[in-house]
Amino acid sequence: MITRDRWGIPTVTGASVLEVAHEQGRAIAEDRAWQLTVERHRAEGTCTELFGDAAAEWDELVGRADLVGTAQRAYAGLDDESRAFVDAHVAGLNEVLEEKWRPWTPLAVFLGQHVVFSAFPGKLWKHHVRSVVERNAARVGVADGEVDRWLGLLAVEGLPGGSNAVAVAGTLTQSGLPLIAGDPHRLLEAPGCYAQVRLVCTDPDDAFDVAGFCFPGVPGVQHFGRAAHSDGAVAWGITNAVADDEDVDPVTLEVRTPTRELGDAGFAALLPLLRSRAASDVVEAFGHWVSPVNNLLVADSAGGVEHHVVGRVPARDREGGWMGWVDPLPRRNGDVLVTANDRADASWAAIGSDFAPPHRAHRIAELVQDLADEGPIAASSLSWVLADVRQVAGASLLDTVAGLDPAALPEKARAARERVLAWAREMAVGSAEAALFAALREGVVDRIAEAPLLIGADACPHGDLLAPWFDLRARLRLCLPALLKAGRDGARPFGADPVAAVASALEDVAAADPGSWGQSHLAWPLTPHEQFGLEPPSGARPPAVALPGDDDCVFAARAAGGTGVAVHGPVARYVWDLSPSNDSLWVVPLGASGDPGSPHHHDQQATWAMGGQVRVHNPHLLTRGAVVVRPTDPYGDAAALHAWTTAERARFWGMRGLTVEEVAGIYSWIDAQPHLTANALEVDGEAVGILQTYDPFVDEIGRFYDRRPGDVGIHLLLDDGPARRGRTTEVVAAGLAFAAGIPGMRRLVFEPDARNQASVALLDRLGAERGPLVELKTSVSEKPAQFFFLGIEAVRRLVEREAASVPQ
Repeated sequence: MITRDRWGIPTVTGASVLEVAHEQGRAIAEDRAWQLTVERHRAEGTCTELFGDAAAEWDELVGRADLVGTAQRAYAGLDDESRAFVDAHVAGLNEVLEEKWRPWTPLAVFLGQHVVFSAFPGKLWKHHVRSVVERNAARVGVADGEVDRWLGLLAVEGLPGGSNAVAVAGTLTQSGLPLIAGDPHRLLEAPGCYAQVRLVCTDPDDAFDVAGFCFPGVPGVQHFGRAAHSDGAVAWGITNAVADDEDVDPVTLEVRTPTRELGDAGFAALLPLLRSRAASDVVEAFGHWVSPVNNLLVADSAGGVEHHVVGRVPARDREGGWMGWVDPLPRRNGDVLVTANDRADASWAAIGSDFAPPHRAHRIAELVQDLADEGPIAASSLSWVLADVRQVAGASLLDTVAGLDPAALPEKARAARERVLAWAREMAVGSAEAALFAALREGVVDRIAEAPLLIGADACPHGDLLAPWFDLRARLRLCLPALLKAGRDGARPFGADPVAAVASALEDVAAADPGSWGQSHLAWPLTPHEQFGLEPPSGARPPAVALPGDDDCVFAARAAGGTGVAVHGPVARYVWDLSPSNDSLWVVPLGASGDPGSPHHHDQQATWAMGGQVRVHNPHLLTRGAVVVRPTDPYGDAAALHAWTTAERARFWGMRGLTVEEVAGIYSWIDAQPHLTANALEVDGEAVGILQTYDPFVDEIGRFYDRRPGDVGIHLLLDDGPARRGRTTEVVAAGLAFAAGIPGMRRLVFEPDARNQASVALLDRLGAERGPLVELKTSVSEKPAQFFFLGIEAVRRLVEREAASVPQ
């Protein structure tokens, strides 16, 4: 069964793990059919069938990397249950897709997502720039020692970076339970590379409830997820560990990877992740992980947080030959753990040498400490840490500007100097100073790129596909702080004079008006056609939006040329809250649908662009015994909704006499309201009632009693059919458990018709506190209403007591 929230995000519910996999496949095929077609061709190396000769280079690379053969071997090596899980997903996809997938295609798609999201392009770049610099050095007579010194300044992460993740232990949070937040960074694509999904298995012997992100076409939740269960929750997130896990022959472009070496795509981790109940389960599941090597942050309801490196890193002998795998891999614990593709501590030297600069990690840690100093940290507060736009690596450039003698500068350059030095260092869309800074930085980079030893370094010898990894100016921009420091110390890296470059660039930018940062720094997700240099079909391109942030911000957004459109940035954002109230949040750059005509194609874009997130819908869709609480489907459930709400026993519901279509229309309207929810209660797969909620601070009912922050209004209607009889305790327990998980809920509010003696008696039996008896007159009903209240602690006690009576 597939239901969707107001953002079109699917909740997939199945009676078995195979049914969940099947329905997940069907849901993603409904949402992303064209994207799935493209991803299959990417994985199989047949993109020329869709895009012509423009895609020939990609197809050749996929063939050399043997993606299809590796996927086939990895599929054959799966255990029986994992293989059946993948097969069920493919069956669901193939119910919708015109071009059918093969059993191993999801593995090939997963590998295709990482074929260039890996170490080998960076190794090719390092080989290329060294050969160019050494050749130029020999021509002008620079010693080898100087060459090594200058090349050492380039030893930072390459283009695939920018990801952040932070875990905060329960000792520092409002709930006393951990929070995990993060934002993976990749190429911005349309449709996006991640899809939000909720997977719920109602099998009493194999129940799980997991919200997270998946690669379209890959079953389960791979990288970022929150798994809820009756005893608590566990959550995880990752960043790229920037490990040295690949070797490459730059002459033949033969790539040796752990995945090819082992014939293992890591898919044995997928089912255990869905079933995880504790941090140790997640760590054990990621023990099956192969590539890419990742930093894993994990936390559970016990309150602590952990950081583990997961995957396979080859151990090498002195000649570079492989001699097994690095073991143990780095790990650490702490109250606040941050990973931003950086070298977390000295033990990370075991996995690589070229990490991201520490600026983002330090800034995140600083912001979390600021939050902790103000008091216990909430999920909503942690989410804005990921939206921070302070330029954290610009100090070196600004220090160099400050060191310039104002008297030696022209008048306009002096004024520009004063403006940029007075700037608050926020890369905000409305900031003219941010645009001035970016233009100045690019001018400095342009001048250093013309250094004698770098002549020819900006040419990619391996074709257009790998050209982004050979973007000399992007490389220099990343290591600009080190280059400027060397210049201030009197050095001339690569034969350039960085200080003189700053003075010259300042004069140039002072003569122009760069406008505001948001005028040039626009998010531009690339369609598949654009990724191959082609014009997309009419209407396929999503709107461009002004984007804050920059390379060197926590909100890391990489602009083409440093000042233009951003084609690389956060491809998802999340906060996992492990508390029972579960204030978890998430967002993607566009929306749930890949269809440009869908209202959910880019309905999350504005929220994403400002650094915001939306709430995870119905975080406590629970399985208690054989009872499920799920969102209603206004039209799929129309017959049952009509039967319940128009029956004689539902006369207090106020809907008698309405047609099926009218009832469906009302529930469709309810589904569209942000302050209302309607949820079906199911026993053994049969709907037996409805649980509705409302926000008294928005709904007019709230005017009839003394509202309190955290109040949630409840309406409950149960069918009197045979499926519910004898199961009322279980149904009520499931409904109360759902209500206890509504974000921010502190008290439930009931206002049954005072003449409805059965409802009044039920609330009295539950121990609800009686409130006022009022004549309630609203735009939709009029009745004598008896208010009742149940505080969250009372709700939890009732859930525990009632659940104890459910046969296990």
